[in-house]
Amino acid sequence: MSTSMQPSREQWEQDIEARQRNVVFPDTVQNETRFWRNIIGAKQRLTRVQIIGIGLLYLLIGAILWSDAADRYRSAASGSVWDQLKAAFGIWVVLFVAFGILFIILRWRVRRALREIPPRKFGP
Repeated sequence: MSTSMQPSREQWEQDIEARQRNVVFPDTVQNETRFWRNIIGAKQRLTRVQIIGIGLLYLLIGAILWSDAADRYRSAASGSVWDQLKAAFGIWVVLFVAFGILFIILRWRVRRALREIPPRKFGP
């Protein structure tokens, strides 16, 4: 059942071994690239367990941010409610806006770069 498109067992074992060497710089970059390419290009849907796990991570991050904001709100007891809210949530708003702008620029540059890559030609 071996076809010319399927890798041989030796090639497969070499590939697995190369993926396990994740200590040297080029290997870490290759593994990271493969990881993100698989996530971005995945065609299958997330399972319920994955969705629940992602939801729990978001809840944890939200709880940490909320706790920090509550502590900042309580410590900024002087001033108006608006001043207290700025003290509690101001830094997070600035960070989210900054990261949002950074990701939008990154996405724009990647899309522009992908448009400039000529299509691959297969065969002779």
